[in-house]
Amino acid sequence: MTLLLIEKGYQLHFSDLDHSQMDIKPDVHTVRVLYRLGISAATTENEAIQAAKRFNPQFPGGVDGALWKIGRQWCNSSRPLCSQCPMRVDCAKIGV
Repeated sequence: MTLLLIEKGYQLHFSDLDHSQMDIKPDVHTVRVLYRLGISAATTENEAIQAAKRFNPQFPGGVDGALWKIGRQWCNSSRPLCSQCPMRVDCAKIGV
């Protein structure tokens, strides 16, 4: 996430970096969203990292911010706002 902010904010590009090796930093939001979408098989941090690699193999860490925002704004733990979520069409709604 920090790398993305630096690249965008300062219009820099680090072409020698292997983005495919940059993972998400799993937290309660990203773990929950990946699981409910049906991309992650379990609600563990390790499985969330593996799921992000399957979901976006070219740059797994690139989805971190979006997953966090979805989890924070729509896909909350107790009362998810599925009807308003931007992922509602593609979501498996596991555990909801």
